[in-house]
This record gives sequence, C-alpha cells and structure tokens, in this order.
Amino acid sequence: MSRFGPLAPVTPRSLVESSTGPVEPRTTRGPSFDEILAGRSAAGGTVKLSDEARAVLRANGVELTPVELDRIGRAMDRLAEAGGRDGLLVSTKGAFTVSVPDRTVTSAAVGPDTHTDQVFTQIDSAVLIEDA
Repeated sequence: MSRFGPLAPVTPRSLVESSTGPVEPRTTRGPSFDEILAGRSAAGGTVKLSDEARAVLRANGVELTPVELDRIGRAMDRLAEAGGRDGLLVSTKGAFTVSVPDRTVTSAAVGPDTHTDQVFTQIDSAVLIEDA
C-alpha cells in the first residue's frame, strides 16, 4: 500500500477516460478548414459575386467572410433541392438575390434599411440564413 493508505485509489484512472466506453468521433456539419480557406462550400462548390453585388458590398463597407460565403452556398444548396432557381437569402447582414444554377449572388441589399421598404422581384424562393 502507498504512504497515503486508504486515500489512494487502488487502480489509477485517467481524468479524461470515458466511463461509458470509447467515444465515437462526432460528425460536423460545417466545412473543413481547408474548404473555408479556399472559399468553397463543402456541399456545392464556390459562391461567386456579381459585379453589382460586389459594388453594393464595397459601397457599404461590408465584407463577406468565408464562413458567411459557406452559409450562402449551403442556402443555395437548399434552394436547389427545393427546385428554386432565383432565390432571396436573408440574414442580419443583408439580403442577397442569387442565381442558384450559376451559384452567383446577383445583387445585395445591405445597410441599416435592408429589411424595410425593399422590393425584391424575379425570385421564386427564399431562405432565412442563420447567423453565428
């Protein structure tokens, strides 16, 4: 017996050892780090910005992060699954009209008045994008 007598555990155990058995690796739904760096959505590929959308974003000082572009790409995938071709994606950062077959953001409405008094035409579907 050790010098601590009955206070020491008989069989040492790891503090991180699972008592229920081996831990299964969890699957993530997000993109890999390499896909984020490359600007690709794991589900459907790259997301392009039209010149008009790029100009609106630049004029309002808005830059879309790789994670936001991935969310846009995943929303386009959902629109494609539902049969949408020209959609509207709405988030707290702005509203974006997209061409689903081309995987292109065709126009953007960003800024403080994004969600008020805006009219979006020539869309057949819409998705609300979850923000982080």
